Amino acid sequence: MMVGKINLRRDRTKRYEIILDCLPRWSVILILVLVLLLVGILVVVSLFASPTASINLTRRHSNDITNQTVVGNITLTRDVFTGTQPIVDIFEDISVYSMEFKYTVKFNPIDKGNNTFAGILKDDLLMRGYLYGRNSKDEEWTLINTRKEDENITRSLACTQVGYIGPISYSGCWPTTVFYSRVIRYSQYKTELYILNLENVHKAGLLEDVIETSFVANNPNYTSYELGFRMTFSVLALIHWIVFVVVVAWSQQWSSWHTTQKWLIVLLFLHIWYHEPLYPAMMHTGWEGFPIVNIILSVSFVYGFLFYLLVFFHSVFKAPQHRTFMNFYFTKIVIVGIAYILTLILMIWSRVFNVANPSSVDISSIPGYVYLVAANVVFLVLWGIDLAYYIFRSMGAVGKMKQKYSGRFRVIGCFSFIVAACFISVTITANGFRTDIQSLTFLLLHGIVYVYFACLSVLLLPGPREEKKPEPRTVTIDPTQSDNTKTDVNSAKANSPRDNAEDDEVQITDVVLSRNDEDEHV
Repeated sequence: MMVGKINLRRDRTKRYEIILDCLPRWSVILILVLVLLLVGILVVVSLFASPTASINLTRRHSNDITNQTVVGNITLTRDVFTGTQPIVDIFEDISVYSMEFKYTVKFNPIDKGNNTFAGILKDDLLMRGYLYGRNSKDEEWTLINTRKEDENITRSLACTQVGYIGPISYSGCWPTTVFYSRVIRYSQYKTELYILNLENVHKAGLLEDVIETSFVANNPNYTSYELGFRMTFSVLALIHWIVFVVVVAWSQQWSSWHTTQKWLIVLLFLHIWYHEPLYPAMMHTGWEGFPIVNIILSVSFVYGFLFYLLVFFHSVFKAPQHRTFMNFYFTKIVIVGIAYILTLILMIWSRVFNVANPSSVDISSIPGYVYLVAANVVFLVLWGIDLAYYIFRSMGAVGKMKQKYSGRFRVIGCFSFIVAACFISVTITANGFRTDIQSLTFLLLHGIVYVYFACLSVLLLPGPREEKKPEPRTVTIDPTQSDNTKTDVNSAKANSPRDNAEDDEVQITDVVLSRNDEDEHV
């Protein structure tokens, strides 16, 4: 059935029901099914139609020239192990669309069979490295890690037979990351790497005369693919925000807005920045201000959404007249606010630390960093416990609501839970340098978040019907009755089952649901 056309010539003094309240139940279910179908399509596209997320340029440095990999500069590896000669690599035609890169070195153990080789574990592998960049062959090489103290690099070396260490079977030495750059400023890079303390290990016959180096970066084709989706989501999110503000403001005065509509204009604005519209500027300028601004805005959206979830589910069973700043908002602001500040510190500190020195790839080695990470995890766990408690309590309160409000809760609550579950699960599983499943995590997160807010920006628009206030009921009293009798009758009327149902009805105002005008005008 059709709910009728929305009249654009509105009486702005009136207050209108939201579209979600005007839709039949079957249409709401259909919307949820279509949303899940669209998210499924995005997952399929990310798995089967997206480019490979990364590229790997490998060089093989050996006394014996082979055709197994691209050969680097011919250097006797015995001189490399003694530290008298460096490993030199030059990588050309590096695109700004590579976004970031890491340079790794991999040693190869000698396995003599019969379990004679068990493994090598060296925590103090000492190297001296230089990273240079330039944009053409006519230019001189520019040293990137210019500080003297940045030259010496300490890493760990771990070599093993199959399945000896690690959760998966692995044979040989694990690649050691030497440089990690979060920004591409040059089209050509050169590395010089001296190995300072592996001579005795090599002379003992534990390592082959073969050293492999790799330049791992984002695939430019994948970056273009990701950029297209980011800009599409950003532009559409901006359009949703503008249309929502204009339509609601055209339909009714600010004092008549539903509280959910007031919340949504803030979340829709922050949602734009979650898709990183500054992505092109970060690629083409190399200026560190853009990534910092991007971190602040995108993290603000994430924690704004986390705060919104707490308020939404708590509002289901907390009546508006019982909500004070201290018993309703204070703990939420503390938990989410501290986690928000810690996340900003960690992300900005990590980026600045790495950009200042590409050889500093392990910020966790800095005293104090791991404690900040632990504190951040603690507050996120507290947020999860708080949310789980509110969800449990709200599920029991749904049955006390009128059908209109229970329908709102089921639709928006379930959808919010799905988005939060996807976001948290993908965020936990995705870590480290960009991986081959990056396309899946990117499209799943950005796709479902965009669809979620796109749906809300439509479902929470003013509908065709004016919201009706409950009609006052009159009670006729026999004038011959005594005052005591009148009092008893009035008391009985006030405590009738119908009135109790109205008074005890769950009131939801702060985010999505509301019971009456008076609550929302507070």
